[in-house]
Amino acid sequence: MSPEWVLAPDALQLAILLCPQAVSIHLRFDCSTPNDVLAPLLNLEKIKHFSAVCVTSGERTNLDFSDITPILEKFGPTSLRFLELKVLLDYLRCR
Repeated sequence: MSPEWVLAPDALQLAILLCPQAVSIHLRFDCSTPNDVLAPLLNLEKIKHFSAVCVTSGERTNLDFSDITPILEKFGPTSLRFLELKVLLDYLRCR
């Protein structure tokens, strides 16, 4: 469960352009993920399942709850049925 950099920061934006009807979003990010990476999600029509998991070795993340708030405000009252927000501590990086 290592937070190795796998996708470019604009990968989520491209995924939304290619799959505008997506309703299930599962994100895993680390401390270096830019705080504006979630903004493209607001272009979706609805989100039913939203999962955001931060893998960290204890550092503070750039992305925080205020970056998730616009998503919850837009989709929470109308379509959101499942919400998961987690922080996982990567013990191997803490040593």
